[in-house]
Amino acid sequence: MTIFIALSSQMSKLQTHITTKNLIERDSIGHKRLVDLEKDFYVRNSLFLLLQGDVDQSTVVCLVNTWIQNESFYNSEIESVYSPFLFRTVESTEKTLRYPYLLKLSCDGHDEKVDYSAVNKTPWFNSYVPVEGDVNNIGYEILFRKTPGGSKYGEVDPKKIGDFKMAWEDFRDKNLPQMKSYFLGSMGMLYFSFEGIGNTGRLNLIFLIAIVFLFRIFWGTFRSGIIFVLSLVFMGGILFGTMGLTHTPVDILNTGIFLMVAVSSLEDFVFISAEKIKTNEQSDVIFRRTILPCFFTSLTTIIGFGSLYFTDLTIIRRFGIFAAYGSLLEWVMTFFLLPSLVTMFPFFENWTDSKRGIFSKYMDRFIKLNFPRYLLIPALFLFFTGGYALLFPVINDAPFDIYTKDHNFKVGIDELKKSRGWEANFDIVFRDYKDRKFNVSVLDVIRQDDSVELIQDPYSLDEYYTSGLGQLRKDLVRREYEGSKEYERFVSKDGKARAIVYIRKNQLSTIDPLIAKIASLCEGEERCFSTGEVVAYSEFSKNVPKVLIESFGISIICVIIIIWLLAQLKRTKNIFALIITSIWGPFAILSVIGMTHTPVNFVTCIFAGVIIGLTGDNAIQYIFSSENGLAEGIQYRATGSIQIFLIMALSSLIFQFAYFQFSKDLGIFLVAGMFLSLVGDLWMLKALINWNYQGRK
Repeated sequence: MTIFIALSSQMSKLQTHITTKNLIERDSIGHKRLVDLEKDFYVRNSLFLLLQGDVDQSTVVCLVNTWIQNESFYNSEIESVYSPFLFRTVESTEKTLRYPYLLKLSCDGHDEKVDYSAVNKTPWFNSYVPVEGDVNNIGYEILFRKTPGGSKYGEVDPKKIGDFKMAWEDFRDKNLPQMKSYFLGSMGMLYFSFEGIGNTGRLNLIFLIAIVFLFRIFWGTFRSGIIFVLSLVFMGGILFGTMGLTHTPVDILNTGIFLMVAVSSLEDFVFISAEKIKTNEQSDVIFRRTILPCFFTSLTTIIGFGSLYFTDLTIIRRFGIFAAYGSLLEWVMTFFLLPSLVTMFPFFENWTDSKRGIFSKYMDRFIKLNFPRYLLIPALFLFFTGGYALLFPVINDAPFDIYTKDHNFKVGIDELKKSRGWEANFDIVFRDYKDRKFNVSVLDVIRQDDSVELIQDPYSLDEYYTSGLGQLRKDLVRREYEGSKEYERFVSKDGKARAIVYIRKNQLSTIDPLIAKIASLCEGEERCFSTGEVVAYSEFSKNVPKVLIESFGISIICVIIIIWLLAQLKRTKNIFALIITSIWGPFAILSVIGMTHTPVNFVTCIFAGVIIGLTGDNAIQYIFSSENGLAEGIQYRATGSIQIFLIMALSSLIFQFAYFQFSKDLGIFLVAGMFLSLVGDLWMLKALINWNYQGRK
């Protein structure tokens, strides 16, 4: 209790990292270039507000413009705003040189159609307004200042973005209820990631409540769920307290670490409860009898998670080491805290009731199922297909797919794609702005690439402002333009140039070849290079397959060694069958991933860690129960194996209530992986033992 109180008090120190810059490696080229981009150019924290509705009507646009103008004036968090109505053009006469607004907008109260066609003849075409068809949406780019002193979430406090979002939606609902709003850009992702992490706490609570009711169904009492939930609360407090104490941040991956550890750690308590409901012995006797086998099953879980630590990606290493730590904590809670609670509060002694445990009565019919002998050879073939999928994975990650299809951000990106033809953008930085001929030649080649929709660059802007002017007027316009923030967006003080490349699809299969092409055109990045969050994420994602192979290999080898050693110590026969069927499940699910062409990303790595953590657990329980042969151990523990699958599978369905799409996908993967592991651990093992027995006979 003292340790729990002392460590849980450190949770207030937890930091939250939810930006791409914090996601990637700090010593990587991508990270350095992101930092340099912000330092060299006027690149601020951008929120792209996409509005869909009657934006071709002057009264509507005037209302929107007035609100945004007032908000940017009174909201100290906003640094500047870019919109089509702030674009300027050059009017030159014999005696004057003027810079009027490009678009003429009448706000005298008379409704008239807004003509956006002038934008199509500028370098900003197809960015803030669509270039083709009727204009039914318009974009406003709002740049936010860094939060003074930073925040626990990074350089910008996402709550400030939330305040802006709330203020806009309040205005919209009162004045323009038919208009749709989408919050995109880096600040859109920042806010929605912050919102998603906040949803994790609610998901954890739903899980704990669900456990209480699930355990009532399986073990016949609410006490079984309550006592297990208490162990999880203690584990969670110590786990997150330790993260706060060691200044380990919460990120978009390890925000779900409590749920992952809780699901993975169900196994020990389920085996204990299965023993309790079967024998109705005193709890202290059962705890003593199961502590050793459950230690080894927890050890495989710790290995599965811990193997992720031996990778090159910090975000996955963080998850791996603390998930392993959490699994160890839960084993300690199960075998040291729970017995103490039962002793202190005898009410918990009889936490199972065989008369009211519904599923316990029907397990025998499932245990008696047989794996068809003619399917054994085809099933074993999955070792080869799984190995192939591991060595040659499908790498096609799409960052925006972390959100569900109906999410505001995802719908907004789809609207951009439909109306403008692009989804995201990144930057090309030229080392010498004055090397115009070379730089323009590179941009001309990139413009012809099938994956590129458009490019904004300083040379097109220079041509736009100075076209048709005499040399003296050109020099004057350039001198005045060079003093603007817009110029600083494209040309740095030390003479670098920046171009913005808008791409049609934000996925690795599109981005990687384009980045390679740019590197080649830039003469091995000697004269220019690509950068930006899209590029940095691409660099990060390319390391993921290596992570999967390394962690999978380490875990499988460790699990095989543990099973072999225990089988030798307990003089258990059919060791080969035990090992083969124990590791069949992970290879089978890898085969499914390969055959369905499911992209490999960091979520796949976490899923693999969980499934490998469960690998061998049933085999270990069978070994420790096989005093008179492995068949007896299987028969004795099979009920627990099936109950574990059912409880863990039903618990994993909680992920369908998650905020992020990758969490929902993870839940489905977990259920499929657990089922295939059970098939291998129980029914395939029985079939191989019978086959071996009949062969000897």
